[in-house]
Amino acid sequence: MNFEDFINFKMFITTTFMKIIYVIGAILITLGSLLLMVGFSMPYAYGLSIGAGGILAGLALLIFGNLGWRLLCEAIIVVFSIHDRLVSIDSKLGSGSNPAAPTPAPAQPQQPQGKFCNNCGAKVSPETKFCSNCGTPVSQ
Repeated sequence: MNFEDFINFKMFITTTFMKIIYVIGAILITLGSLLLMVGFSMPYAYGLSIGAGGILAGLALLIFGNLGWRLLCEAIIVVFSIHDRLVSIDSKLGSGSNPAAPTPAPAQPQQPQGKFCNNCGAKVSPETKFCSNCGTPVSQ
């Protein structure tokens, strides 16, 4: 972890932070749903009983609360993971250049097709041993 990347927001701590927040939230949702279920099963004398549907409400909160919390945290982590991957790709490609405009390759001179005489430059066939124009031996 580079501190300069952290300061310049090239690297986020959100993915790690969200994993910690998820665990804390899941524990709180689970404890809340358990308290809801236990509270409904206690006698009304303790002041915690709300009705007969409390156990089902606590069970629903336990299942759907944790599921919803997980989906929300995963969505946030995915968004910031995409950013982390894009920064990683950018650093591998080399930052500072415009990715939309790739650097053109340097122009290379075109090599003539076929075989030519080294003396006069006349085109000769590949199997020829002597230039038909000047009579110079053609290199293989």
